[in-house]
Amino acid sequence: MPVRVHGRGLREGLTRFPLPRKFLPSWPRRPLQSNASGGYRLCWRGYHFMAFTLRQIEVFVEAAQDENFRKTADRLNISQPAISRHIRLLEQHAGGRLFVRDRGSHAQLSPLGEAMLVEARAVLRAAQKVSFAAETDGMEVTVRIAAGNYLLDRWIRPNVRRLFATEDGLNLEFVQAAQHEELLRLVRAGEADCAFYTGDLLDLPGLEFTALRETSVGIYAAPALAARVRQVPADLAGLPYVLSNRGTPSEAWQLATLRGAGVAPARIAARSQFMEVIIDHVVEGQGASLIFDEDARPYVEKGQMVRLPVDIPTGQRVLVTRRDRQPHPRKELVIRRIGRMLQEGLA
Repeated sequence: MPVRVHGRGLREGLTRFPLPRKFLPSWPRRPLQSNASGGYRLCWRGYHFMAFTLRQIEVFVEAAQDENFRKTADRLNISQPAISRHIRLLEQHAGGRLFVRDRGSHAQLSPLGEAMLVEARAVLRAAQKVSFAAETDGMEVTVRIAAGNYLLDRWIRPNVRRLFATEDGLNLEFVQAAQHEELLRLVRAGEADCAFYTGDLLDLPGLEFTALRETSVGIYAAPALAARVRQVPADLAGLPYVLSNRGTPSEAWQLATLRGAGVAPARIAARSQFMEVIIDHVVEGQGASLIFDEDARPYVEKGQMVRLPVDIPTGQRVLVTRRDRQPHPRKELVIRRIGRMLQEGLA
């Protein structure tokens, strides 16, 4: 059933948008209407204006504000080619250039772009009303969330009850996938509405990657064990280590990261699939381990852990969605809330 928004401001705004005649055969009186592919169409008094996704509109408005695609990409934590791709798709629907670009990333709105900016802002305001209506209309939806063991067990599952305590008719399904390739496959195939991972920000066909926050990891040990380290990295190899279970992707990542820092663990003191248990072993002095700084911070503040002086490259916490499909507004609301929780790093 189409999602409808009726509002005086939106109807009046659309009359000022000079779109080509090819967008003008009939539609019913539905100013903003969702379509089968999950996108939206602008409609006014029986006219069908254009099809788009809200993400394209959001990116366009942000790019118009910055007049610099590189700056917009950095601010939105997506790649510059992704910005250009969103704008290009929107231009195909609009029937003309929205920006006049010179050399480099500088871009100014064209006359068509200036006219569209007024309407784009009206559309985003109307879409917020759609999201609110969808949030409160009692429609039952299922959101499938894919992530690795760490994010699911440490962040997502423990917090969804708090995030959605007042939601009725909302079903959350969690799909665990340790490998990035499997997470991307699930989203591409429509078997997951979104995926979250920690690693590099990618740019692949058909998928939208949004960096939520920078993440950092370090080698941590109890103070007494850390005192044994006088030369780095030479003394690190002699420490006992606490790792994930043997043969798991988590263990492979830990070993690869340690090797990248010049550390080849000679003795594994304990193993666990759970980060909480690994942290307990480290606090008890049984061994050192790789721990995300955000997880180690409370123990460092209490003097129970020390971060060893080893530089390890940072990564990104990333949200993945399908580029060609705008989710149902209520699903999008859920995805954004979880993304915001992971972005803020708040439990």
